[in-house]
Amino acid sequence: MIKTLLDTDLGTFSDDILALLFLLKHPEIELKGITIVGEDKEIGADFTKQMLKSAGKQAPVYTGAKVPKESADNKAADFLVNEITSHKGEYNLVAIGQLTNVASALTKEPNLLAYLNSTYIMGGALYRSYELDSYTPEYNFAKDPKAAEKVVCAKGSKILVPLDVTMNAVVKEAELKKLKELGELERKSLELIDRCYLTEEMHDSLAVIAMTNPEITTIEKRQISIREDGVVLTEGTETDVCLDFDYDKFKKIFDGIIYKN
Repeated sequence: MIKTLLDTDLGTFSDDILALLFLLKHPEIELKGITIVGEDKEIGADFTKQMLKSAGKQAPVYTGAKVPKESADNKAADFLVNEITSHKGEYNLVAIGQLTNVASALTKEPNLLAYLNSTYIMGGALYRSYELDSYTPEYNFAKDPKAAEKVVCAKGSKILVPLDVTMNAVVKEAELKKLKELGELERKSLELIDRCYLTEEMHDSLAVIAMTNPEITTIEKRQISIREDGVVLTEGTETDVCLDFDYDKFKKIFDGIIYKN
């Protein structure tokens, strides 16, 4: 089993819900805890608990920081520190929101990420933005650039899954309607998706699948740092970055888990 911790800004965008649905349905993943970050953290915690109940599963859920200035008092960060240090070498961490919770945990325990097997980060962009001719920074890194820089510079195995690849992980909205034909968990997920901002790019699911199926990704080492506005600079700390993936294999894996009855 792949023991996994999820740090997410679930409650705002639909792709977080689908990433959690994938984790809950995957037969080889044991979800050991979920920490919520961002402006809609209370909504996200409620959605998460609804999905866990519908899945018939249990996992601790903690809310953390809404904005960076809350980082000093962060129950999610406390949970991450306690859980990871108590199970060194057992867990992977998937971080698919702004990195305030993870950075706060690193303030409490600077070696924290070194106690994980790997940390998978959905965030940043090296060579593009949401529009190819735009220089707008990626959402997660822009929300807390200092946290992103702290996490990128931390000791430990880290794999960055940036917009360069996630913008190509498209699943059309019409396909998601198949969820209503499945079980209680899938119907609940679709209900919650309809209450969020819909994105057809599966940014967060690709980060999760990079963990479960690394063979479909192309990982290269890059020197990166995070500018004060969240823009990724191609100089700084050596980091493993996902620069390409096999879409057909991604889609087969995604469909095989998400739509399995």
